[in-house]
Amino acid sequence: MQMPVSRLFAVSVREVVPLLAARSLSYTFGEQGSDWCTAQAPALACSLHRLYLCALGLLSQGFLAFHAVARSQKLGGCMLRLRVGGTGRLGADAQMLHALDRMGFVVDVDASGRAGQPRLQRAHGLCPASQARIEFACLPLAGFLFSAAYPLRDAQRELEPPPASGHPRLWLLQGDPVNAASVASQAQARGWAVTTLPTLDDALRRVRAQRPGQAWPALVIAFEGPGLSVLALQRLRLLLPERVHCVLAVEAGSPWLLHPQTLPGFVLGCHPFSRGDWNRWTQALAGSADAPSGGTRPAPLTTADRLPVLVATPQPALRMLARTMLDALGYEVHLAADGPQALQACQQRAPVLALLDFQLPVLDGCEATRRLRELQRHGHAPPCRVLLLAHAEGASAEADTLSTDALWRAQQAGADGCLPGPLQPDTLQAELARWCATRREPDLLQACA
Repeated sequence: MQMPVSRLFAVSVREVVPLLAARSLSYTFGEQGSDWCTAQAPALACSLHRLYLCALGLLSQGFLAFHAVARSQKLGGCMLRLRVGGTGRLGADAQMLHALDRMGFVVDVDASGRAGQPRLQRAHGLCPASQARIEFACLPLAGFLFSAAYPLRDAQRELEPPPASGHPRLWLLQGDPVNAASVASQAQARGWAVTTLPTLDDALRRVRAQRPGQAWPALVIAFEGPGLSVLALQRLRLLLPERVHCVLAVEAGSPWLLHPQTLPGFVLGCHPFSRGDWNRWTQALAGSADAPSGGTRPAPLTTADRLPVLVATPQPALRMLARTMLDALGYEVHLAADGPQALQACQQRAPVLALLDFQLPVLDGCEATRRLRELQRHGHAPPCRVLLLAHAEGASAEADTLSTDALWRAQQAGADGCLPGPLQPDTLQAELARWCATRREPDLLQACA
């Protein structure tokens, strides 16, 4: 029996969302590539779930990123490449080794690290269900990354509807900010204009402040959480026009699913949402949607409005996690693995902000920053902000000493500042808002209102 790969991926993540919520872990969810169908769903589901549980066992605080890309192969079918990354507070070494051992992985420790610094751990193994090779890499102060490639030779491509024209509007009642940013990114990729509202009270104020001629949303998505009451949701539903489609995003096993009749006017759906969910919403709602009006920040209106950001680090896990976070936050992401690549990218792609690892190969972050500033002084590179990633500094140093030393080195090199590790979405979002403000048009009318 054929099953859409995008639906399988979404359903597999839904299975572990309650486990994430129980431990207060955030997550992001993303997929790329045309949609495919495969008959290998049972083996693939077993493999994905096994991998997710192992990733959960390595993280005690922080967030997980789930990302899949499907690409066609010359001999037929597609290759599904899966990445699961985590950043935050990792478990103890013994806990990590135990989790990898249970996966049957062969563990190797990279001995190339300098004295006093954590060393990169690598591991690999075969999935017993799918026989796919799984790679693992971890740097304790940065995060970890699982990578797997699944050849789906029987997969068949499905035709996808085009993105929505005219940008139908989505109101997103935030819930978890990391997950909300991921949902906003999914919607934008399909042509939706996104307005993110932090709380249900903000949504009620927005409804009451609607002026004649302003666009009503075609879709409202609210995430279940402690601040979401039945009465407030019912009040919002009564104030919205009947044509607005309202969805309450819940976890698998949510008490809301026991009594869906208590929330008339809302459809209950488990998150994350699949490509098929977005396609159905777009086909059903985009044609009759109001023309967009007003601001859609903090999420950009279209993908053309995404500001380019460069991430330069030798760690694949950190590149993946930073890319996932930045993509979810609405930025166009470019990657580099060493100092010369970072300089070349700054000259060719003109990022508004460059995140450079202190420990870049060939040219470290400080030296790359000095050379970039020299290029800019002579007109060979456009201006950009530079932040140095301080996660790779000495693990044995006290946090305050490390932070002071990193800030001093960043300042001497000509950087605008530095970010401590492990990289966190809220910290990254705040720094981006701070340093990229000159590149965005402020919504002054909305602010005055």
